[in-house]
Amino acid sequence: MEQDNILEIKYPHPHFKPQANYSDEIDEEGCIDSDIGYLEGEFSDERPYRVEYWAIDDVKMATIYFSDRNIKKLQKENLIKYLEEEHLVFWLQDRKNIQCRHIKDDLDISMWAVNVKLCDAKGNYAYIKGEMIPYESISKKKNKADNAEE
Repeated sequence: MEQDNILEIKYPHPHFKPQANYSDEIDEEGCIDSDIGYLEGEFSDERPYRVEYWAIDDVKMATIYFSDRNIKKLQKENLIKYLEEEHLVFWLQDRKNIQCRHIKDDLDISMWAVNVKLCDAKGNYAYIKGEMIPYESISKKKNKADNAEE
């Protein structure tokens, strides 16, 4: 029997609602929560990823989302090694401060969500390779486009 030529997606892309309405929010404890920007790319195994940059008060974080297909059971140490070998996360200190968990994206697809502490008032801990796209610039472009239509 002949098979249809159907495109099979090796690894799904993380899908989350865009954060284009950049804003700072103050939570119930008085902390300022800011969405800063994002970065998208692809690992060497063709697994797409999305990095969301955010901050709470003086702590700047990055959350890296990527498909957990075929790597669902990785332990924290293996996830750190994976991100290092992919040259996405670079550590500035010996302590590698991450939190990792499984989540579902907006299309109900299982993803890894790896939180990396980048810096705080005491120092810098890690950085992410690549150029972040600030949400603030997206909002400005959107506002310009909206004003041009009027």
